[in-house]
Amino acid sequence: MNSEESAAAELNVTEAQSCWAQRVKRILPRRCIEADVSKRHRAPSVAISIPVSIIRRRAQLPAPLPGQPGPFSLGAPGLLEAAYRKAGFRDIQVRVVPSPLRLSSAAECVRLERESFGALHQMLAGVPEAERPSVWAEIEDALSNFEDSSAFVGPCEMLVGVGAK
Repeated sequence: MNSEESAAAELNVTEAQSCWAQRVKRILPRRCIEADVSKRHRAPSVAISIPVSIIRRRAQLPAPLPGQPGPFSLGAPGLLEAAYRKAGFRDIQVRVVPSPLRLSSAAECVRLERESFGALHQMLAGVPEAERPSVWAEIEDALSNFEDSSAFVGPCEMLVGVGAK
């Protein structure tokens, strides 16, 4: 995903659909493939949702408003298809692809998040520096529910869509 696509994913749902439609018309005039994280209850992306909810609580951040930006902005049923239609695509297909995050341990998942997810650090800015290690420890503890004796497997689904003009 390039920076333009990342920026669109961070807009609210209505704006994201509109921006996505305009971007796709400009960048990919004949066909398009897009992926987004599913909002389906049976397989939320625990590697994203658990850390965000813990940090949000510990930093006393308000709940996001409906339609605010995030990795699930086009993940609810029908939204990705609607964005394709708005961009003028036909023969739209969206498939749910199981995309579990497999790592050696929950600790490895937290290490990855600490090194790679800048948004988590921005959210943590409201937590006193001395308390931040306990926040990461709480995240690791919560993620350990997805660990067995051999590995960490964080459930996740991706929605992969394609359309033609």
